[in-house]
Amino acid sequence: MTTHRIEPSASSRAHLASTMSGWRSPDGAVVTLRPTRASDAELVQQFVRELSPEARRLRFMGAVRELTPRMLERLVRIDHTREAAVIATTSRGGRTCQLGECRYAVCPGSDNCEFAVAVLDPWQRRGLGERLLSELIGIARDRGLGAMIGDVLASNAAMLGLALKLGFSVSPGRGDWSMRRVSLELRPASGSRSTGLNQSCTE
Repeated sequence: MTTHRIEPSASSRAHLASTMSGWRSPDGAVVTLRPTRASDAELVQQFVRELSPEARRLRFMGAVRELTPRMLERLVRIDHTREAAVIATTSRGGRTCQLGECRYAVCPGSDNCEFAVAVLDPWQRRGLGERLLSELIGIARDRGLGAMIGDVLASNAAMLGLALKLGFSVSPGRGDWSMRRVSLELRPASGSRSTGLNQSCTE
């Protein structure tokens, strides 16, 4: 069954590009959550540099020390018709620092989206990853998308645990024992359409 993605209106895209919200961690730290902007290149590059080698491996599925200019451009220039990206920032020593990010891209030919999330090691297990992913799920639902999916390394117990906590189902990866596929239906069961979870989702 062919699925059709609901495009956000121009006003909706503008709203999603500018909305900011506050969040306070259980230990009282104040964090701002907002969409990624084209002007965030330096902020995002520094964030990736501050990720531990293991966190970079889990986020980018490989050894990445810092972003190439092309990768950086790709991460900060968001196509709001098919993508969403939210970052978490705080003030540290008088400057703004990025603590985490969460983003999705709509799968070609489908109304599913594929997500990724990353959080600095000192901010893991403090609720920030859950807050970011919950924000992203809300955006995807508002846009009328059918399902959110992701491929997670089987060794990434923290990400798999977070996915289960937020209602994702977990299944074996496609032909790769080291991977797990997580998926979350975004529409109510009573009004759901085919989400095409059997379709591939590759960029």
